[in-house]
Amino acid sequence: MTLRGHNLSTTEVVLFLSLILVLSAATLMRNSLWKDGITLWKETIRKSPSKARPYNNLAMEYYRNGHVDEAIDNYLKALSLADLSQIHANLGMAYLEKGFVDMAVEEEKKAIAQNPYYAPAYSNLGIAYSMKGMHQEAIESFKKALALSPRPFTRHNLARALRRAGRFEEAMKEVDALLRVSETAELRNERGLTLMAMGRLDASLEEFERAKRLNPLYVPPYLNTGLVYMKMGMLGEAEREYEQASRIEPDYPLLHKHLEILYNRLGRPGAAEKERKRFEELSK
Repeated sequence: MTLRGHNLSTTEVVLFLSLILVLSAATLMRNSLWKDGITLWKETIRKSPSKARPYNNLAMEYYRNGHVDEAIDNYLKALSLADLSQIHANLGMAYLEKGFVDMAVEEEKKAIAQNPYYAPAYSNLGIAYSMKGMHQEAIESFKKALALSPRPFTRHNLARALRRAGRFEEAMKEVDALLRVSETAELRNERGLTLMAMGRLDASLEEFERAKRLNPLYVPPYLNTGLVYMKMGMLGEAEREYEQASRIEPDYPLLHKHLEILYNRLGRPGAAEKERKRFEELSK
């Protein structure tokens, strides 16, 4: 065999090819590790068990993959090694996912106490306050987050909190500002919810239709259209909207809560009870 002008013996050829195979195998193994974040960070922890960052990053991978209990365990391990604001904020979001809202509030407050300029902690705290129905506190937290980092996600949450607090004009102002930058189904749905809360039902229906056109697979505007029809007494139209939502995502929890309300309105207690149980099953 000749390699770039050099004649190689059979033994040298075998050794050369073996080296290529070893290097290729090592590259494939590294690529596999990098592609699988959980495996990567577990391997990093094995090599550096006294560092907080790998535990935090492993927890984030678990959280992204829906393994919230494992995420919490690893955030706690990370905090035992380094008491950092980012880890407290991340742990708070994991607690929110589990429904441990008070514990989430405490973690976000710890994050803010350590770093008053860490915007995600204020944003997470706002979400926790919203879940507790503390809308004024949520509004203040979202505004602090936006002052530090003007992210669209946070501004949308602010609009939602303003709507829930009954401050509809302010909520509409925030949504319209976001829509001028980017029109999404989520924002059109939010605008529809604000109009519905203001009693402008026909206008809200127009927004929900726009949301459906932007993303026909996004379930909330179908549910909200059904809710508007129920408010109008148009129960048949409401049922048709819920049927469409069911074809898109039959296990969407709020769909079954809406159906429970509808069937009670239609005088079908058996069907309503079935939907109530299904909602509870899916909400666990």
